[in-house]
Amino acid sequence: MAWHDSVAHWYRTSNYLVVLSSSDLEAEAARLEAHPLSTLMRVHEPDLPGNPLVAVAILPSDHVERMVSSLPLALKVPAMAT
Repeated sequence: MAWHDSVAHWYRTSNYLVVLSSSDLEAEAARLEAHPLSTLMRVHEPDLPGNPLVAVAILPSDHVERMVSSLPLALKVPAMAT
């Protein structure tokens, strides 16, 4: 299935977006790309010096869910320790 077809399928059947955070996005992207069943797209910011990687879009699947399950949700405020 081509990337466009996969995205169209996601849009029709799910349309959910989950935003996770990582302290080393380059390493996470490389780890995901190394898996043969992962389909991802790197997003770079051309307006910043060096055109840095700022996000990775990953098509959902069971194996990807397991691969990213340890990453925390982005912008989540940690619970206060009591």
